Amino acid sequence: MENYKFCNRSVSTEFSDIQSFRFEWNPVLPEALKTHVCDIDYLDDEFTLNVAVLFSGGQAPGGHNVILGIYDFLMQHNNENKLYGILGGSKGLFTKSYIELNLEIISKYKNGGGFHMIGSGRDKIETSDQLQKCLELATELDLDGIVIIGGDDSNTNSAILAEFFASKKHKCVVTGVPKTIDGDLKNQYIECSYGFDTACKVYSELIGNISSSILTTKDKYCFVRLMGRSASNILLECALRTNPNLAFCSEEIKAENRSLENIVDEIVDLMVERHRIQKDYGLILIAEGLVEFIPEISVLISELNELLNNDNSNFDKNQLTPESLKIFDFLPEQIRIGFLADRDGHGNVQVSKIETEILLMLLVEKKLKKQHKDFDLKFSTQFLGYEGRCSMPSNFDSNYCYSLGYVAGNIVFNRLNGYITTLSDLHEPAEKWNPKAYPLIKMINLEKRKGKNVPVIKKYLVELDGPCFKAFAQLRKKWRLFDSYESPGGIQFEGPNVNDCLYLVNTKLLEDIIKRNEEKIDGFITSSLLNQRRKTQIQIHPKLYSPDCGTKLLQQCSAPSDSCTCSTRYLTFDIMAGQKSKLRNQCFAVIHLDIPASGSTNVLIGIYRRAQQIGNSVKVFKTIDDIFENNYTTIDSTFAVNYNNTGTYPISYTQYDMSKYSSNETLEKIIKSCETNDCSALIILGGLNAMAMALLLNNCKNNINSKLLINAAPVSYSNDIHNDFVELAVGYNSYTKTLAQVVSSLCIDCISAKKYWFLVSVESGLVSDIMVEVALQCHPNITILPESYLQRPNSFEQIITDITDIIIERSISGQNYGVILTTGILCEDGQSGYITSCHNMSTSITEWKHLALSLRCCNNIVEHSMKLKSCYNKVVNVIRLSDRPSLAFLRSMDQRFSLSNYYTLCGSIQFCGKMGYTCPYTYWFDYNDKYELYSQLREILKNIQYLTLLKYKNDNSRFHKLVAEESEILQKLKDNNL
Repeated sequence: MENYKFCNRSVSTEFSDIQSFRFEWNPVLPEALKTHVCDIDYLDDEFTLNVAVLFSGGQAPGGHNVILGIYDFLMQHNNENKLYGILGGSKGLFTKSYIELNLEIISKYKNGGGFHMIGSGRDKIETSDQLQKCLELATELDLDGIVIIGGDDSNTNSAILAEFFASKKHKCVVTGVPKTIDGDLKNQYIECSYGFDTACKVYSELIGNISSSILTTKDKYCFVRLMGRSASNILLECALRTNPNLAFCSEEIKAENRSLENIVDEIVDLMVERHRIQKDYGLILIAEGLVEFIPEISVLISELNELLNNDNSNFDKNQLTPESLKIFDFLPEQIRIGFLADRDGHGNVQVSKIETEILLMLLVEKKLKKQHKDFDLKFSTQFLGYEGRCSMPSNFDSNYCYSLGYVAGNIVFNRLNGYITTLSDLHEPAEKWNPKAYPLIKMINLEKRKGKNVPVIKKYLVELDGPCFKAFAQLRKKWRLFDSYESPGGIQFEGPNVNDCLYLVNTKLLEDIIKRNEEKIDGFITSSLLNQRRKTQIQIHPKLYSPDCGTKLLQQCSAPSDSCTCSTRYLTFDIMAGQKSKLRNQCFAVIHLDIPASGSTNVLIGIYRRAQQIGNSVKVFKTIDDIFENNYTTIDSTFAVNYNNTGTYPISYTQYDMSKYSSNETLEKIIKSCETNDCSALIILGGLNAMAMALLLNNCKNNINSKLLINAAPVSYSNDIHNDFVELAVGYNSYTKTLAQVVSSLCIDCISAKKYWFLVSVESGLVSDIMVEVALQCHPNITILPESYLQRPNSFEQIITDITDIIIERSISGQNYGVILTTGILCEDGQSGYITSCHNMSTSITEWKHLALSLRCCNNIVEHSMKLKSCYNKVVNVIRLSDRPSLAFLRSMDQRFSLSNYYTLCGSIQFCGKMGYTCPYTYWFDYNDKYELYSQLREILKNIQYLTLLKYKNDNSRFHKLVAEESEILQKLKDNNL
């Protein structure tokens, strides 16, 4: 137990290193808020305030600092003041659910993400009975004020509640605090809502991961959907920070009345143009709400909502208008099923569940196959959403939220009812911000909803004539074909990049991005953080500085395996200064035989600098075939300067097939080719397979008495070569830390919302070291390790049962939410995943394929899906699970670093695994395999739900009817040999 300073007080607790570091950091107050608050003449010494605070709506980073700001304001005025936390959002007001907040509680959440201190909710205060219950609570607690932290809808509720209290002449005032990561609570009074800064920076970091991965592999297009259903502010900001090849802004699509087919044509045209210049890869950003902004889709959804409000089992697509029927038939089958099956409690299509990135990818793939059959393009999709809602807030949001809370306390103190807290001049340092308060009524508009005029705060959408969009429109012409990607890296908490400001907040920075793009080199990733990292000197062991550094014999290794025995003894050596190097004025050959991991580039630079010390040169080969043809890239000082401490592996590589190159004839050819190319040593980089190749080559060269030296460096994100001699492979540290960052954000989001089960699927390679490390760092509720089920019969079914038992146990205790950490379920190569770990592997694969196809292969798939969904929705006590089962395939490039002059949570990024569908670190799937994997994940979730229901309600007739229908479908599959 250690003591951490907290607002000039001390509290004893246990936290992670980064949390402890953030506890030490105190938010900065604007100068205008540092004056004493007790100089009002009519207040006596016994005057006290009772204030309640609540979160409303979705999570946003920094919310706890708002509470901290209110608390510190109250304590500065009078230590007898009280602050109550309303539990579960607005519902807690009319259900009278609250706790009194104190230092011991609040101190645990300083500068942290999430809303889990008091929780949140999406309930609204609408009925007269609910308003009356709120009034009763205000009277019981003798409240002087209620602070509602929320978005546009929540602050509309604030205005309604304030008006009600005023009509009842109650002393309690209501004030709002602007919160939303979407950036759509912005107007002439509010410059920016809190949470937007952190979310954009988190998403930009992940997009930077992807762009680095794309530039390394150069073999795929990635479709990335970004959170922001109503407004595309996140997409616009992230596009300006990462420079994708294409980005679709919903507001522009609507303004230009563009059709879905037109959007698909634009993507296909881009791919054709890039194919001509041999660039079959790219990055495409898509706003979450794009589908709703396409006029023809909006009409289709309206018609479907009308038809589906009736008995959906008799749905006939011919009831649609000809225009809507045309677009309905244009959609891929699985998307049509989603339109029909995924509906809310009112029978309406759940637009938020429409995976736009998959929709566009399928349509693009279909058109390419039709018009360009010779194209061999690969695709990947990702959705960036929950990861940004509960991340550790940036310094900007930490300061902003603390100041907003302080202003909210001032508003209550001054008895201002129906106001919202704001600060202006946010582009300036925090000390120069100007605190303000505006009446909520000034922001209220009347909008027709469900046929009635209701008061709402108008959402801020992207301004197509605004400076940010104009800059984007100017730059995107170059981004199409020119690889101008930027990788901003992680949020910085100290150092030269700590005050990195968003373009939406400081439009003056747009001039800088335009100038920077004019000076860019094609395919060279930049950002202010990367530029800083390039200048950072690599720290190495003092022994390695000496040009006369050599080796000294330590001991003989254990006997090698029988398959690799040879006449040479296997010895271990230590690196010693003063041992003169035996190789001078020679050439080293280097080849990467695995997917480059975090730090691969620095390994190359290390080889180059050592070679330079002793007068040697370095040739880097992309593939083994390049060794045969002496086709290589030379590493020089320019390369070392440009790629120092960055992650993109700039030399293309091809993952090799070991079976193709493991014959004695081929091994001899590799060795002789290296000698013909005047190489005295071959250095192989990679993981387990690469090390096996190095061993085979070494054995072969000894058998033919070659003088070529064969050496290897362990580079593997999965740490699959960890043993007594290799403590850690290059890349593992960065990968697990970056993965843990994402998983921890999901864990915090889970305990904040208290209503989701997240199934987080991570790529961990052939061993589960990564999963264990991430689990130890993040503490998910359930971690499923394949090794635990290797020798167990019916292991796949046992996995589902084990998960179900824990879900039931938590649900009984009132904790119907959690995080399940898993690895890939099925990989094409048959080497990893639970199914291939199962005792009854072949049976499980066959059964799961039938199960995954059960909703796609019956005679009337649409009708069956509707019946199934209709029946399933009526079953009680359904265990709620996340919309998207696989939320974290993430790979970082550069190791997290701690420099003498500043600390950072995240360094620059190289690799980013793809969230859902694919496993980019083994073999690539075609889309059918990806969709089947996704279907299996969905079916696993559904089976968890079904099994849970059986244990809860084993006499539920509806459920048994559902199971009977499933059995009937499976029988149809067998009858049709499916």
